[in-house]
Amino acid sequence: MQNGNLKKFSVLFLGANYLSSIEDLRTLPRSITRLSFQNNDYTELTNLDWTKMTLVYLINCNLLRSINMVKFSTSIVHLDLSSVTLTKWIKDNSTFIALNSSLRPNNTADDSTRDDGKQSYTGYGYYNTKITTSGADCAATIGFIQELWPDKSMGNYKYASEVFKVCVVPDVTTSSTPTPVTTAPPKDDNTGVIVGVIVGVVVVLGVGVFCFVKRRKPQPESTNGYPERSSRGGRKSGGGAAHQEHYHQFDGGDKGSNNRRSVTQNGTTHNLGNRFSNSGGQSMPSLTSTDESNINLVPLALVRIEARDVLLHQKFGEVWRGTFHGDDVAVKMLHPSRVTVTQIQSFVSKIQLMNSFDSPYIVKLVGACWTRPSDLQCVMELMDGGDLKDYLDTHSPAQFDWIDKYRYIYQIVEGLVYLHSLNIIHRDVKSHNVLLDSTKGTKLTDFGVSKEDIQGVGTFRWLAPTQVGVLLGDLCLESTRIHSQRIGT
Repeated sequence: MQNGNLKKFSVLFLGANYLSSIEDLRTLPRSITRLSFQNNDYTELTNLDWTKMTLVYLINCNLLRSINMVKFSTSIVHLDLSSVTLTKWIKDNSTFIALNSSLRPNNTADDSTRDDGKQSYTGYGYYNTKITTSGADCAATIGFIQELWPDKSMGNYKYASEVFKVCVVPDVTTSSTPTPVTTAPPKDDNTGVIVGVIVGVVVVLGVGVFCFVKRRKPQPESTNGYPERSSRGGRKSGGGAAHQEHYHQFDGGDKGSNNRRSVTQNGTTHNLGNRFSNSGGQSMPSLTSTDESNINLVPLALVRIEARDVLLHQKFGEVWRGTFHGDDVAVKMLHPSRVTVTQIQSFVSKIQLMNSFDSPYIVKLVGACWTRPSDLQCVMELMDGGDLKDYLDTHSPAQFDWIDKYRYIYQIVEGLVYLHSLNIIHRDVKSHNVLLDSTKGTKLTDFGVSKEDIQGVGTFRWLAPTQVGVLLGDLCLESTRIHSQRIGT
């Protein structure tokens, strides 16, 4: 594409030309402010400065999958991404703010009007648009997942449920510190230079020795076996700063033993047997507001677990909707005011048990996080359809056809077969513990930690007749689960 004669133009239409080379776009003159290259064959747009653009059309670029560091400014008036599917969009923070603040959704491409009453192309086009960005791609750029154009109040109701996920990276700033001007000493007098070099070497060596000693200093341990913490849950360090374990993956351990209670914490496995007692009432120093303001937590934004909405209230805990790596998750936590040592130990065992599972019919464990044992949280995949009990309560028999019933029953049975292959009995199969999802199907959750020789637990409404003796201390057998499954569904 020859750009020599384009410097006089401000509008350029390149639609349906089978263009695929991004180099042509990089050589466009800055005079171009309105650009259309719809129906072309670009697969990615990378490192383009479109801060002067007021209108850009990408309609029906069916091969386009990635937009990486394409800069926009508040000059943008209309950006049309209709019928475009992006699997990665990485942008700097300035571009993210500009697109969110300057563009609003429009029902059609040309239904907005200017103050003079004439039609004008404004807002952003989003019909049949899909925008997703994986947490892994975002982490590689040290960015964090954000939702683009979250306000859909003016948009078409057909697309109200669409969520556009992009990766936002910090703006690159250049230092404005002036370069010091030095005057060379006379050639016959190098004493000052020699003294300066010696002083510099001594300072560097001193700093190095100080850092080495600081890093070698052993970390104090509290009486409960964990590293000593401040009252805010941070681990103490020499400079007063603290960090919080934001994510821990449980060690599956020995699948054949229920007595092993251990967690992996910063690469070290700790036995949780009787370590939930306090540290003897010793007071811990708190971080000052100045200390906290100096801690940069922005790099942890991607892996921060944020609990937003309560999904379920239970007797001893709650389940919240949260986010992790930009994906929705379910976060289960105990009530801190009601929790006991026995309940925490049982919770740990349940999380360990979930970590040993690998089945498409069992709810997947993402991990666990805590600042202290009483704050332990279990992070699981989110099932967007709720539980089977709610589904049955809100759907009539006519709405719940046999095709769906067969699929649910089949997946529940597959989950039970998997558990029984591990010599594990669920022991509380009921409609509350069967979760549904629009894409992941039906899965079992909320396990009682049980083998065949453990005292009976469960909900009495779903007990098999042969299991009544369990309430009196008899054994629970695998065959009792089939009765629960039949009644529960």
